Amino acid sequence: MLGILKRNLAETYHSRALNARYRHYFIMQSRTLSELVERNTVVFCDEPFMLIAVFPHPPAGWIHFATNDLEFFKNNFWEAIKLIKHSLTSIGIRLLRVGFREISEHEYLKIFYDLGFEVYERIPIMEKSDLEAPQHVCEDIEIRRATMEDIGDILKIDESNYPPEHRYAPEDLRRLTHNPMFFVATHKKCVVGYLFLGLHGDTGQIVRIAVRPRYQTTCVGERLLAFGVEKLFGLGAKKIFARTLEEPRYEMNLLRKFGFKHVDTQISLEVGLGGS
Repeated sequence: MLGILKRNLAETYHSRALNARYRHYFIMQSRTLSELVERNTVVFCDEPFMLIAVFPHPPAGWIHFATNDLEFFKNNFWEAIKLIKHSLTSIGIRLLRVGFREISEHEYLKIFYDLGFEVYERIPIMEKSDLEAPQHVCEDIEIRRATMEDIGDILKIDESNYPPEHRYAPEDLRRLTHNPMFFVATHKKCVVGYLFLGLHGDTGQIVRIAVRPRYQTTCVGERLLAFGVEKLFGLGAKKIFARTLEEPRYEMNLLRKFGFKHVDTQISLEVGLGGS
Protein backbone atom coordinates (compact mmCIF):
# COMPACT_ATOMS: atom_id res chain seq x y z
CA MET A 1 0.00 0.00 0.00
CA LEU A 2 1.23 3.47 -0.91
CA GLY A 3 1.51 6.10 1.81
CA ILE A 4 3.05 9.47 2.62
CA LEU A 5 6.26 8.95 4.57
CA LYS A 6 6.34 10.15 8.17
CA ARG A 7 9.37 11.71 9.82
CA ASN A 8 9.95 8.88 12.28
CA LEU A 9 10.54 6.53 9.32
CA ALA A 10 12.81 8.84 7.31
CA GLU A 11 16.12 7.41 8.51
CA THR A 12 14.99 3.81 7.94
CA TYR A 13 13.69 4.45 4.46
CA HIS A 14 16.73 6.55 3.54
CA SER A 15 18.88 3.52 4.38
CA ARG A 16 16.60 1.21 2.40
CA ALA A 17 16.72 3.56 -0.59
CA LEU A 18 20.51 3.55 -0.60
CA ASN A 19 20.46 -0.26 -0.74
CA ALA A 20 17.60 -0.72 -3.21
CA ARG A 21 18.09 -2.82 -6.34
CA TYR A 22 17.10 0.07 -8.63
CA ARG A 23 17.69 3.65 -7.64
CA HIS A 24 18.03 7.15 -8.95
CA TYR A 25 18.49 8.57 -5.49
CA PHE A 26 21.01 11.31 -4.78
CA ILE A 27 19.80 12.44 -1.37
CA MET A 28 23.00 12.21 0.62
CA GLN A 29 21.72 12.56 4.18
CA SER A 30 18.69 11.24 6.04
CA ARG A 31 18.30 14.78 7.41
CA THR A 32 17.53 16.02 3.89
CA LEU A 33 14.92 13.31 3.40
CA SER A 34 13.39 14.32 6.75
CA GLU A 35 13.06 17.90 5.49
CA LEU A 36 11.22 16.65 2.40
CA VAL A 37 9.01 14.49 4.63
CA GLU A 38 8.02 17.60 6.59
CA ARG A 39 6.80 19.13 3.32
CA ASN A 40 4.81 15.98 2.47
CA THR A 41 6.69 15.33 -0.78
CA VAL A 42 7.77 11.73 -0.12
CA VAL A 43 5.75 8.59 -0.93
CA PHE A 44 6.68 5.05 0.08
CA CYS A 45 5.57 1.45 -0.19
CA ASP A 46 6.88 -1.20 2.17
CA GLU A 47 6.41 -4.31 -0.02
CA PRO A 48 7.57 -4.25 -2.69
CA PHE A 49 9.87 -1.49 -1.52
CA MET A 50 9.48 1.84 -3.29
CA LEU A 51 10.37 5.40 -2.34
CA ILE A 52 9.63 8.51 -4.41
CA ALA A 53 10.91 11.85 -3.11
CA VAL A 54 10.24 15.12 -4.89
CA PHE A 55 12.81 17.83 -4.25
CA PRO A 56 11.16 21.26 -4.70
CA HIS A 57 12.81 23.83 -6.92
CA PRO A 58 9.79 25.88 -8.06
CA PRO A 59 8.32 25.80 -10.57
CA ALA A 60 9.72 22.26 -10.85
CA GLY A 61 10.05 19.34 -8.50
CA TRP A 62 12.99 16.98 -9.08
CA ILE A 63 12.30 13.28 -8.68
CA HIS A 64 14.47 10.88 -6.71
CA PHE A 65 13.39 7.25 -6.46
CA ALA A 66 14.45 3.83 -5.27
CA THR A 67 12.68 0.49 -5.65
CA ASN A 68 13.19 -3.25 -5.75
CA ASP A 69 10.55 -3.72 -8.47
CA LEU A 70 10.68 -1.48 -11.55
CA GLU A 71 7.39 -2.77 -12.96
CA PHE A 72 5.62 -1.95 -9.70
CA PHE A 73 7.25 1.49 -9.72
CA LYS A 74 6.09 2.21 -13.26
CA ASN A 75 2.54 0.98 -12.66
CA ASN A 76 2.12 2.97 -9.44
CA PHE A 77 4.08 6.15 -10.19
CA TRP A 78 1.12 8.41 -10.95
CA GLU A 79 -0.89 7.02 -8.03
CA ALA A 80 2.02 7.94 -5.77
CA ILE A 81 2.21 11.45 -7.21
CA LYS A 82 -1.54 11.93 -6.64
CA LEU A 83 -0.95 11.43 -2.91
CA ILE A 84 1.38 14.44 -2.73
CA LYS A 85 0.02 16.55 -5.59
CA HIS A 86 -1.72 19.03 -3.28
CA SER A 87 1.46 19.49 -1.23
CA LEU A 88 3.48 20.04 -4.39
CA THR A 89 1.12 22.59 -5.92
CA SER A 90 0.84 24.45 -2.61
CA ILE A 91 4.60 25.20 -2.73
CA GLY A 92 4.55 26.30 -6.37
CA ILE A 93 5.42 23.05 -8.13
CA ARG A 94 3.74 22.75 -11.54
CA LEU A 95 6.31 20.56 -13.32
CA LEU A 96 8.01 17.27 -12.49
CA ARG A 97 11.57 16.78 -13.72
CA VAL A 98 14.14 14.01 -13.68
CA GLY A 99 17.49 13.54 -15.41
CA PHE A 100 19.19 10.34 -16.56
CA ARG A 101 22.43 9.38 -18.24
CA GLU A 102 21.65 8.61 -21.87
CA ILE A 103 23.91 5.53 -22.05
CA SER A 104 23.98 3.95 -18.60
CA GLU A 105 20.42 4.77 -17.49
CA HIS A 106 18.57 4.08 -20.73
CA GLU A 107 16.19 1.69 -18.94
CA TYR A 108 14.98 4.47 -16.65
CA LEU A 109 14.66 6.83 -19.62
CA LYS A 110 12.31 4.41 -21.35
CA ILE A 111 10.13 4.09 -18.25
CA PHE A 112 9.71 7.85 -17.93
CA TYR A 113 9.05 8.29 -21.66
CA ASP A 114 6.25 5.75 -21.19
CA LEU A 115 4.98 7.74 -18.20
CA GLY A 116 4.53 10.78 -20.44
CA PHE A 117 7.72 12.73 -19.77
CA GLU A 118 9.42 14.62 -22.61
CA VAL A 119 12.97 15.88 -23.17
CA TYR A 120 13.58 19.53 -22.28
CA GLU A 121 17.38 19.68 -21.89
CA ARG A 122 20.60 17.80 -22.65
CA ILE A 123 23.60 18.37 -20.38
CA PRO A 124 27.12 16.99 -21.05
CA ILE A 125 28.59 14.76 -18.34
CA MET A 126 32.34 15.14 -17.83
CA GLU A 127 34.42 12.54 -16.00
CA LYS A 128 37.93 12.19 -14.59
CA SER A 129 39.36 8.83 -13.49
CA ASP A 130 43.08 9.53 -13.11
CA LEU A 131 44.21 10.38 -9.60
CA GLU A 132 46.09 13.52 -10.57
CA ALA A 133 45.11 16.46 -8.41
CA PRO A 134 47.18 19.36 -9.74
CA GLN A 135 48.09 22.01 -7.23
CA HIS A 136 47.39 25.64 -8.09
CA VAL A 137 48.95 28.37 -6.01
CA CYS A 138 46.61 31.34 -5.93
CA GLU A 139 47.76 34.20 -3.76
CA ASP A 140 45.28 35.73 -1.32
CA ILE A 141 42.58 33.12 -2.13
CA GLU A 142 41.22 31.17 0.82
CA ILE A 143 38.76 28.27 0.74
CA ARG A 144 36.46 27.58 3.67
CA ARG A 145 33.07 26.09 4.51
CA ALA A 146 30.15 28.21 3.36
CA THR A 147 28.01 29.88 6.02
CA MET A 148 24.59 31.54 6.16
CA GLU A 149 26.33 34.93 5.84
CA ASP A 150 27.59 33.92 2.37
CA ILE A 151 24.15 33.32 0.85
CA GLY A 152 23.72 36.82 -0.58
CA ASP A 153 27.08 36.64 -2.38
CA ILE A 154 26.38 33.16 -3.73
CA LEU A 155 23.02 34.29 -5.11
CA LYS A 156 24.78 37.13 -6.95
CA ILE A 157 27.34 34.69 -8.39
CA ASP A 158 24.51 32.47 -9.65
CA GLU A 159 22.67 35.44 -11.18
CA SER A 160 25.76 36.42 -13.15
CA ASN A 161 26.49 32.87 -14.39
CA TYR A 162 23.30 30.86 -14.90
CA PRO A 163 19.80 31.13 -16.38
CA PRO A 164 17.03 31.27 -13.74
CA GLU A 165 16.16 27.56 -13.87
CA HIS A 166 19.73 26.62 -12.93
CA ARG A 167 20.15 29.00 -10.00
CA TYR A 168 19.94 27.94 -6.38
CA ALA A 169 17.02 29.32 -4.41
CA PRO A 170 17.74 30.96 -1.03
CA GLU A 171 16.16 27.98 0.79
CA ASP A 172 18.45 25.60 -1.13
CA LEU A 173 21.48 27.57 0.02
CA ARG A 174 20.32 27.72 3.62
CA ARG A 175 20.19 23.94 3.59
CA LEU A 176 23.55 23.62 1.82
CA THR A 177 25.33 25.68 4.45
CA HIS A 178 24.84 22.66 6.74
CA ASN A 179 26.54 20.40 4.19
CA PRO A 180 30.25 19.79 4.94
CA MET A 181 30.96 19.61 1.18
CA PHE A 182 29.85 23.17 0.36
CA PHE A 183 32.71 25.68 0.15
CA VAL A 184 33.42 29.27 -0.83
CA ALA A 185 36.57 30.94 -2.13
CA THR A 186 37.34 34.37 -0.70
CA HIS A 187 39.67 37.17 -1.76
CA LYS A 188 40.31 39.76 0.92
CA LYS A 189 37.23 38.43 2.76
CA CYS A 190 35.02 38.86 -0.32
CA VAL A 191 33.31 35.72 -1.67
CA VAL A 192 34.49 35.30 -5.27
CA GLY A 193 33.42 31.71 -6.00
CA TYR A 194 31.89 28.58 -4.55
CA LEU A 195 32.17 24.81 -4.81
CA PHE A 196 29.68 22.06 -4.01
CA LEU A 197 30.96 18.47 -3.88
CA GLY A 198 29.23 15.11 -3.60
CA LEU A 199 30.38 11.56 -2.89
CA HIS A 200 28.34 8.52 -3.93
CA GLY A 201 30.20 5.39 -2.80
CA ASP A 202 33.54 5.56 -4.60
CA THR A 203 32.33 8.13 -7.15
CA GLY A 204 32.91 11.81 -6.50
CA GLN A 205 30.92 14.65 -8.03
CA ILE A 206 31.60 18.29 -8.76
CA VAL A 207 27.98 19.33 -8.22
CA ARG A 208 28.67 22.98 -8.95
CA ILE A 209 31.68 25.24 -9.34
CA ALA A 210 31.05 28.93 -10.01
CA VAL A 211 33.18 32.05 -10.00
CA ARG A 212 32.34 35.76 -10.20
CA PRO A 213 32.79 36.79 -13.88
CA ARG A 214 35.49 39.36 -13.19
CA TYR A 215 37.55 36.68 -11.40
CA GLN A 216 37.22 34.08 -14.14
CA THR A 217 40.42 35.28 -15.81
CA THR A 218 42.34 34.75 -12.56
CA CYS A 219 43.32 31.52 -10.81
CA VAL A 220 40.22 31.29 -8.59
CA GLY A 221 38.48 28.56 -10.61
CA GLU A 222 41.65 26.47 -10.85
CA ARG A 223 42.24 26.82 -7.10
CA LEU A 224 38.67 25.73 -6.29
CA LEU A 225 38.75 22.76 -8.67
CA ALA A 226 42.17 21.60 -7.48
CA PHE A 227 40.85 21.73 -3.92
CA GLY A 228 37.75 19.74 -4.92
CA VAL A 229 39.63 17.05 -6.84
CA GLU A 230 42.11 16.57 -4.01
CA LYS A 231 39.30 16.48 -1.43
CA LEU A 232 37.29 13.82 -3.29
CA PHE A 233 40.26 11.56 -4.04
CA GLY A 234 41.30 11.95 -0.40
CA LEU A 235 37.86 10.68 0.64
CA GLY A 236 38.31 7.54 -1.47
CA ALA A 237 36.77 8.51 -4.82
CA LYS A 238 38.09 6.46 -7.74
CA LYS A 239 36.58 8.75 -10.35
CA ILE A 240 34.88 12.14 -10.41
CA PHE A 241 32.10 13.38 -12.65
CA ALA A 242 30.35 16.68 -13.28
CA ARG A 243 27.24 17.72 -15.17
CA THR A 244 27.91 21.03 -16.85
CA LEU A 245 25.97 23.35 -19.10
CA GLU A 246 27.43 24.00 -22.52
CA GLU A 247 26.83 27.73 -21.96
CA PRO A 248 28.46 29.55 -20.33
CA ARG A 249 31.68 27.78 -21.41
CA TYR A 250 33.73 28.69 -18.34
CA GLU A 251 32.92 25.60 -16.27
CA MET A 252 33.37 23.12 -19.14
CA ASN A 253 36.69 24.67 -20.17
CA LEU A 254 37.88 24.54 -16.56
CA LEU A 255 37.01 20.85 -16.26
CA ARG A 256 38.78 20.02 -19.52
CA LYS A 257 41.89 21.78 -18.26
CA PHE A 258 41.91 19.30 -15.36
CA GLY A 259 41.57 16.23 -17.58
CA PHE A 260 37.80 15.75 -17.45
CA LYS A 261 36.37 14.19 -20.62
CA HIS A 262 32.86 14.11 -22.07
CA VAL A 263 31.66 10.53 -21.41
CA ASP A 264 27.86 10.72 -21.50
CA THR A 265 24.91 13.11 -21.68
CA GLN A 266 22.23 13.76 -19.09
CA ILE A 267 18.79 13.74 -20.67
CA SER A 268 16.52 15.89 -18.52
CA LEU A 269 12.80 15.10 -18.82
CA GLU A 270 9.74 16.96 -17.63
CA VAL A 271 5.97 16.69 -17.49
CA GLY A 272 3.25 18.99 -16.28
CA LEU A 273 1.99 18.08 -12.83
CA GLY A 274 -1.52 18.21 -14.21
CA GLY A 275 -0.68 15.00 -16.07
CA SER A 276 -1.26 13.03 -12.91
